[in-house]
Amino acid sequence: MKIICLLAAHLPVQVEQQAGALDTAPLIVGGRPWDPGAVLDCSPDAASAGVRLGMRLARAAQVCPGATFVPAREAVYCEAHAALDAVLRQHTDRVETAGLGYLFADVSDLRVPQGRDPAQADVELARSLAREVLQVSTLDARIGLAPQRFTAEQAARAARPHGWCPVQPGQERTFLSPLPIETLPLDPEMHRRLHLLGITTLGTLAALPRAAIVRQFGADAGLFHDLAAGRDPRGVYPDAPPLVVERSHLCEPPLRDAGPLVARVARLGESAATDLVQRKHQAQGITLTLEDEAGKTHIVSTAIEPPTDDVDQLKRQAVGLAMRVTLTRAVTRLTLTLYPLRPAYLAATQLALFNAPSDARGRALQETLRRLRQRFGELIVIVASLLAPPGPRAIQTTLDAAGQPLALVWDQRFHPVARVYEHWRERRRWWTQPVLRDYYRVELRDRQVKIVFRDLANDAWYLERRRI
Repeated sequence: MKIICLLAAHLPVQVEQQAGALDTAPLIVGGRPWDPGAVLDCSPDAASAGVRLGMRLARAAQVCPGATFVPAREAVYCEAHAALDAVLRQHTDRVETAGLGYLFADVSDLRVPQGRDPAQADVELARSLAREVLQVSTLDARIGLAPQRFTAEQAARAARPHGWCPVQPGQERTFLSPLPIETLPLDPEMHRRLHLLGITTLGTLAALPRAAIVRQFGADAGLFHDLAAGRDPRGVYPDAPPLVVERSHLCEPPLRDAGPLVARVARLGESAATDLVQRKHQAQGITLTLEDEAGKTHIVSTAIEPPTDDVDQLKRQAVGLAMRVTLTRAVTRLTLTLYPLRPAYLAATQLALFNAPSDARGRALQETLRRLRQRFGELIVIVASLLAPPGPRAIQTTLDAAGQPLALVWDQRFHPVARVYEHWRERRRWWTQPVLRDYYRVELRDRQVKIVFRDLANDAWYLERRRI
């Protein structure tokens, strides 16, 4: 395997600094301190002060009182990200977006010309990519190339500004050894215990027996030992949803009345929603951006709960956003943005409970509700409707060489996996609770079908406790 990591760290911060934001003070991107939103990105000095992605803006102002706050310009950030993505797609279609300015590409299929030294070919590939990035972007984007994903990412972080850093096969452990133990995504308690044992670098962790680490810290610690030793079973997941689905319209002549404005937004909403359906994703949020004659930008947005791909509902959401805006000048440009989320339950459909009373399932459901009310009373039905579904359950998992589940363990019982039906990655954006998970739909030996996921933020495994 040969993986490239293209990393433009803190892409929104870089964009805002190039646009004139002060780089002498901590910078927080997402809005003003009194806005209801959350932190999209922050500069390293703001992060050192305690600011975290997804933190409410008011809280970020308390944590870092000297910071400069700027509104988020997501369309600009996505455009900068798309330019980087296009560079990688000139070489392979196996490209994964792990975040804004954070990309992985599997280039294992690229052939080395006959007679060419493979190590020199890797250097030339990394150098060529760095040159291509410089031609399309002024951002500090760095290239890492290695046989494994984790090593490629660390190589990108170790590269010089606008530079590259290839790691040859067999050199992964040597390259990773001097890196601090904080490089691994460990929980604070494990960090503390490792430091108490004098384990402060990846090299010291990798030098210990893997079995001893698992006995001391649990089964999940085995992956961290593998990463420190230059072994990473994870590949590139090119089936991740796009960052956004966007539609824009230049108003000529500018729109001065609410009627034409709402009609145009409705058409944009229908077009974007139709595209979302074709991609087989759902929308978890929607943003409407309007630019007026004076160059002032008006932004309104909302989360969509639960996520949906219903075209009519998304049109109504878009129109609702348009009606929330109070304008004093004519609108010159409209931009509608949907935030995609791949459905966690591809085989499931949400029942339109009372929209189609002629539907057999709708009639059966209404009859069931009538009997429940008759037997238990109206109050019990109301209370049951307010109860949220049970949350995911923490489990232990054994993995195969490719990082897919081999067996699940909960209630002290061992459940072998007979088949993995599918695998997908789910992301949620900064304006809601950030989520980054790898989902697997699996069939157990006893014919049960379960959905499990790995939370990549803490590398823990969970079982979804819902009916499939």
